[in-house]
Amino acid sequence: MYILLSGEPPFNGEDDSEILMKVKKGKYDFSSSKWRTISESAKSLIKSMLCFKPESRIKAKEALKHEWFKKMLGGKVNKKDSVSLK
Repeated sequence: MYILLSGEPPFNGEDDSEILMKVKKGKYDFSSSKWRTISESAKSLIKSMLCFKPESRIKAKEALKHEWFKKMLGGKVNKKDSVSLK
């Protein structure tokens, strides 16, 4: 979602080792000028998805209920368009 909204990855670097180091630190930001037009709701969802501790990270089913999805879908989720998470 981070890449879809900004066109860039949350963890950037000159090479794989630098990228992996940033992933391990879990540090990312929304400082790029591209984020000025992205809603706070979208940023909130991304923060929940990129939470460093897996046990604290939002689950897919919960993410689909996030206010950003509700707003984008006009409050409607079509059963045939959803994916079973069982």
